[in-house]
Amino acid sequence: TKAVALDYAPRRVRVNAICPGSVRDDPRVEGRMLAEIARALDVPVAEHEQTFVQAQPMNALVEPDDVATAALWLASDESRQVTGTVLTVDGGFSAR
Repeated sequence: TKAVALDYAPRRVRVNAICPGSVRDDPRVEGRMLAEIARALDVPVAEHEQTFVQAQPMNALVEPDDVATAALWLASDESRQVTGTVLTVDGGFSAR
């Protein structure tokens, strides 16, 4: 993101990335990652999710809305001076 951000900064185009952590699956979506892994391990989905929750410093999985809110902020004028960055939305997991 940094190189592209520098290329486009003179045009006032911002370039950023969002790196989400373990995001809670949407039960309406086919092929949910956590559910598929739980099935492969032959454990209940709730139990498998709890394993991920316990590894999170904030004791919760990232919700899809958390990632969407970050994207909306990056797209808004409130972040007009933010470019060339990676916004990690992982509940503090990568801070360890």
